[in-house]
Amino acid sequence: MPPLLKRLRAFLRTYLYRQNMSFSDEALELKIEPAKAHDMDTLLYYGCLCRTYKSIEDAENFRVTEISIMKSPSMAQHELLLAKLTDTKRGTNHELTLERFGLPESANRRKSSSSSSLPPTTSSQSLTDSVNNLSASSKIVSSIDTPAHDRVRWQNPSISKLQKVMRLPIPPNQPVYLYNLLAIATIISREFPNYTLLKRNCYFYAGIIFALVYQLVEKDLPPFRREKTKAGTWNNFVQIFDDNKPEIVKIINDFQEKYTTEVDSFLAQVRTQEEQRNKAARVDHAEERANAAEAKLQEERAKLQEERAKAQQLEAHIRDLHAQLASSHTHGPSIQLTDYH
Repeated sequence: MPPLLKRLRAFLRTYLYRQNMSFSDEALELKIEPAKAHDMDTLLYYGCLCRTYKSIEDAENFRVTEISIMKSPSMAQHELLLAKLTDTKRGTNHELTLERFGLPESANRRKSSSSSSLPPTTSSQSLTDSVNNLSASSKIVSSIDTPAHDRVRWQNPSISKLQKVMRLPIPPNQPVYLYNLLAIATIISREFPNYTLLKRNCYFYAGIIFALVYQLVEKDLPPFRREKTKAGTWNNFVQIFDDNKPEIVKIINDFQEKYTTEVDSFLAQVRTQEEQRNKAARVDHAEERANAAEAKLQEERAKLQEERAKAQQLEAHIRDLHAQLASSHTHGPSIQLTDYH
């Protein structure tokens, strides 16, 4: 499929979902196939996932075993969240990434060719000049935002080229399922739908999801903190995302209620769909039984009609025999009795 057509179809999927319009998964080929490499809008994927699950047991098949923040070695130092999952039903392992983009890649290339906020070299003088420029224009740049492109990617082929800068193993006694992780990402995408260069960027997206999963798993530990890590920094020099900031701390502290409501709603919808499927299955089963009974009744009626036809034929044959017998008595030779006395 041509790249332009793929982008158009992805845009239509996202538009339809965000407009709360109903559409067929089969028609748009929105099937959850973790074994294949593909990506999708986070909000769209979350909605499709909810419709795909047939039961709570089905929803708990995919367990998150580890999350990590991955950093690109490129000049932009792009960060994303990597989640390792296990399909407990099939016994297979998978990788999923959550990441945020700003402008489309083509627009980013045009922007970078005309004006760049990041230095073209990594020398100390250039870094100093760049930091000064960023500080002077931070208010202006941070106020410029564009719609964020938050993506879910299965089997991301670029993972092998990235550096792991932070890791959190998920203990078995604190299960985190795929829908838990996507519920967190979905809330962030809804609450902060726009991308800003210095605040709501890829560092923020990966870092805040990591921090919220940490809070979900390690409830009894002190609040999440970064120490001696490159995560959230540009070239390990400029701190882009810092969870010590009051704004970020407030987001983390106010998140639990939103998360609980979102997960409860997700599971309630899965249960409703399960009940509807079970009800439909019972109706289908009842219809099948009724159809089978009707077919058997029709068969019995056909046999009865066949027996009646045979009986009528037999009666007609008997009548014919009686008629023939009566005819032989009427037209046959008469016998004269003689009295010799």
